[in-house]
Amino acid sequence: MDNKKRVDALDAAALSKQINGNNIICEGDDVKLISPDPTKEAGKPGELYFLILLVLLTLALLIDSFKLEGIINGKLSAPSSVPQIVLFSMLAILAGIGVSLFKAQCKKSDIRAILKYLISEEVVILLIMVLVYAFLLPHLHFTAASLIFLWVTTYLLERKRLWHKLLISVCFLACLILIFKYAMKVVLP
Repeated sequence: MDNKKRVDALDAAALSKQINGNNIICEGDDVKLISPDPTKEAGKPGELYFLILLVLLTLALLIDSFKLEGIINGKLSAPSSVPQIVLFSMLAILAGIGVSLFKAQCKKSDIRAILKYLISEEVVILLIMVLVYAFLLPHLHFTAASLIFLWVTTYLLERKRLWHKLLISVCFLACLILIFKYAMKVVLP
Protein backbone atom coordinates (compact mmCIF):
# COMPACT_ATOMS: atom_id res chain seq x y z
CA MET A 1 0.00 0.00 0.00
CA ASP A 2 1.56 3.31 -1.02
CA ASN A 3 1.58 6.44 1.12
CA LYS A 4 -1.35 8.14 -0.65
CA LYS A 5 -3.65 5.17 -0.10
CA ARG A 6 -2.51 4.93 3.53
CA VAL A 7 -3.37 8.62 4.08
CA ASP A 8 -6.77 8.08 2.47
CA ALA A 9 -7.36 5.11 4.76
CA LEU A 10 -6.97 7.28 7.85
CA ASP A 11 -10.12 8.21 9.68
CA ALA A 12 -11.22 11.73 8.75
CA ALA A 13 -12.07 12.52 12.37
CA ALA A 14 -8.53 11.75 13.51
CA LEU A 15 -6.53 14.49 11.83
CA SER A 16 -3.50 14.07 14.01
CA LYS A 17 -1.96 10.96 15.53
CA GLN A 18 1.02 10.14 17.62
CA ILE A 19 3.55 7.93 15.79
CA ASN A 20 6.95 7.13 17.30
CA GLY A 21 6.89 10.23 19.49
CA ASN A 22 6.20 12.54 16.52
CA ASN A 23 2.95 14.22 15.65
CA ILE A 24 1.59 13.54 12.17
CA ILE A 25 -1.09 15.79 10.73
CA CYS A 26 -3.13 14.74 7.71
CA GLU A 27 -4.77 17.38 5.57
CA GLY A 28 -6.29 15.85 2.48
CA ASP A 29 -3.47 14.24 0.51
CA ASP A 30 -0.76 16.12 2.43
CA VAL A 31 0.97 14.55 5.40
CA LYS A 32 2.99 16.80 7.69
CA LEU A 33 5.40 15.48 10.28
CA ILE A 34 5.75 17.72 13.29
CA SER A 35 8.67 16.87 15.55
CA PRO A 36 8.29 17.31 19.30
CA ASP A 37 9.26 20.59 20.93
CA PRO A 38 13.05 20.45 21.43
CA THR A 39 12.86 22.67 24.51
CA LYS A 40 10.78 20.05 26.32
CA GLU A 41 13.23 17.21 25.74
CA ALA A 42 15.35 16.12 28.68
CA GLY A 43 18.55 16.34 26.68
CA LYS A 44 21.24 13.96 25.61
CA PRO A 45 23.22 11.95 28.18
CA GLY A 46 26.43 13.96 27.87
CA GLU A 47 24.89 17.42 28.06
CA LEU A 48 25.00 17.66 31.83
CA TYR A 49 28.65 16.54 31.99
CA PHE A 50 29.66 18.94 29.24
CA LEU A 51 27.82 21.76 31.03
CA ILE A 52 29.70 20.97 34.25
CA LEU A 53 32.99 20.97 32.31
CA LEU A 54 32.17 24.36 30.78
CA VAL A 55 31.27 25.82 34.18
CA LEU A 56 34.54 24.56 35.69
CA LEU A 57 36.61 25.93 32.82
CA THR A 58 34.80 29.28 32.99
CA LEU A 59 35.34 29.48 36.74
CA ALA A 60 39.05 28.66 36.31
CA LEU A 61 39.42 31.40 33.70
CA LEU A 62 37.48 33.84 35.87
CA ILE A 63 39.68 33.14 38.87
CA ASP A 64 42.73 33.58 36.67
CA SER A 65 41.39 36.93 35.43
CA PHE A 66 41.20 38.18 39.04
CA LYS A 67 45.00 38.30 39.11
CA LEU A 68 44.87 41.46 37.00
CA GLU A 69 43.02 44.65 37.81
CA GLY A 70 39.52 44.79 36.43
CA ILE A 71 35.88 45.25 37.31
CA ILE A 72 36.35 43.58 40.67
CA ASN A 73 38.75 46.37 41.65
CA GLY A 74 36.40 49.04 40.27
CA LYS A 75 38.53 49.86 37.20
CA LEU A 76 36.49 49.58 34.02
CA SER A 77 39.37 50.47 31.70
CA ALA A 78 41.78 47.91 33.15
CA PRO A 79 43.20 45.12 30.94
CA SER A 80 41.14 42.40 32.62
CA SER A 81 37.77 44.18 32.52
CA VAL A 82 36.51 42.75 29.23
CA PRO A 83 37.47 39.14 30.06
CA GLN A 84 35.80 39.46 33.45
CA ILE A 85 32.59 40.81 31.90
CA VAL A 86 32.57 38.06 29.28
CA LEU A 87 33.25 35.34 31.85
CA PHE A 88 30.53 36.61 34.22
CA SER A 89 28.14 36.62 31.25
CA MET A 90 29.15 33.09 30.32
CA LEU A 91 28.50 31.93 33.89
CA ALA A 92 25.05 33.53 33.84
CA ILE A 93 24.20 31.85 30.52
CA LEU A 94 25.52 28.49 31.72
CA ALA A 95 23.49 28.82 34.92
CA GLY A 96 20.34 29.43 32.86
CA ILE A 97 21.07 26.41 30.67
CA GLY A 98 21.77 24.34 33.77
CA VAL A 99 18.47 25.29 35.40
CA SER A 100 16.48 24.47 32.27
CA LEU A 101 18.35 21.18 31.80
CA PHE A 102 17.80 20.25 35.45
CA LYS A 103 14.07 21.05 35.22
CA ALA A 104 13.74 18.96 32.07
CA GLN A 105 15.53 16.01 33.65
CA CYS A 106 13.50 16.26 36.86
CA LYS A 107 10.27 16.23 34.87
CA LYS A 108 11.40 13.22 32.89
CA SER A 109 12.34 11.04 35.83
CA ASP A 110 11.86 11.08 39.56
CA ILE A 111 14.55 11.53 42.17
CA ARG A 112 14.82 7.78 42.83
CA ALA A 113 15.68 7.12 39.20
CA ILE A 114 18.30 9.87 39.23
CA LEU A 115 19.88 8.52 42.44
CA LYS A 116 19.79 4.98 41.08
CA TYR A 117 21.58 6.19 37.96
CA LEU A 118 24.18 8.19 39.91
CA ILE A 119 24.81 5.67 42.67
CA SER A 120 25.19 2.27 41.08
CA GLU A 121 25.46 -1.06 42.88
CA GLU A 122 29.22 -1.14 42.30
CA VAL A 123 29.71 2.23 43.98
CA VAL A 124 27.73 1.14 47.04
CA ILE A 125 29.71 -2.11 47.27
CA LEU A 126 33.03 -0.25 47.06
CA LEU A 127 32.01 2.32 49.68
CA ILE A 128 30.86 -0.37 52.10
CA MET A 129 34.01 -2.44 51.55
CA VAL A 130 36.28 0.57 52.10
CA LEU A 131 34.49 1.24 55.39
CA VAL A 132 34.88 -2.41 56.41
CA TYR A 133 38.57 -2.27 55.43
CA ALA A 134 39.06 0.89 57.49
CA PHE A 135 37.42 -0.87 60.45
CA LEU A 136 39.46 -4.09 60.04
CA LEU A 137 42.85 -2.45 59.48
CA PRO A 138 43.52 -1.48 63.12
CA HIS A 139 42.33 -4.86 64.41
CA LEU A 140 44.04 -7.13 61.88
CA HIS A 141 47.47 -6.94 60.34
CA PHE A 142 47.82 -5.04 57.05
CA THR A 143 48.29 -8.24 55.06
CA ALA A 144 45.19 -10.00 56.41
CA ALA A 145 42.92 -6.95 56.16
CA SER A 146 44.11 -6.17 52.63
CA LEU A 147 43.67 -9.77 51.51
CA ILE A 148 40.12 -9.89 52.86
CA PHE A 149 39.33 -6.52 51.28
CA LEU A 150 40.69 -7.46 47.84
CA TRP A 151 39.17 -10.94 47.76
CA VAL A 152 35.69 -10.03 48.96
CA THR A 153 35.49 -6.83 46.89
CA THR A 154 36.53 -8.47 43.63
CA TYR A 155 34.10 -11.31 44.29
CA LEU A 156 31.20 -8.97 45.07
CA LEU A 157 31.83 -6.94 41.93
CA GLU A 158 31.78 -10.06 39.76
CA ARG A 159 30.29 -13.13 41.41
CA LYS A 160 32.26 -15.73 39.46
CA ARG A 161 35.32 -17.91 40.15
CA LEU A 162 35.82 -17.34 43.88
CA TRP A 163 39.12 -19.21 44.13
CA HIS A 164 40.54 -17.51 41.04
CA LYS A 165 39.90 -14.14 42.70
CA LEU A 166 41.65 -15.37 45.84
CA LEU A 167 44.71 -16.34 43.80
CA ILE A 168 44.78 -12.94 42.06
CA SER A 169 44.38 -11.14 45.40
CA VAL A 170 47.25 -13.11 46.96
CA CYS A 171 49.53 -12.43 43.96
CA PHE A 172 48.66 -8.73 43.93
CA LEU A 173 49.23 -8.39 47.66
CA ALA A 174 52.56 -10.26 47.42
CA CYS A 175 53.73 -7.88 44.66
CA LEU A 176 52.56 -4.90 46.70
CA ILE A 177 54.47 -6.05 49.78
CA LEU A 178 57.60 -6.87 47.75
CA ILE A 179 57.64 -3.48 46.08
CA PHE A 180 56.76 -1.25 49.02
CA LYS A 181 58.07 -3.12 52.06
CA TYR A 182 61.27 -4.62 50.70
CA ALA A 183 62.26 -2.64 47.60
CA MET A 184 61.22 0.85 48.74
CA LYS A 185 61.55 0.23 52.51
CA VAL A 186 58.11 1.72 53.25
CA VAL A 187 56.64 0.80 56.61
CA LEU A 188 53.21 -0.71 55.97
CA PRO A 189 50.47 -0.31 58.58
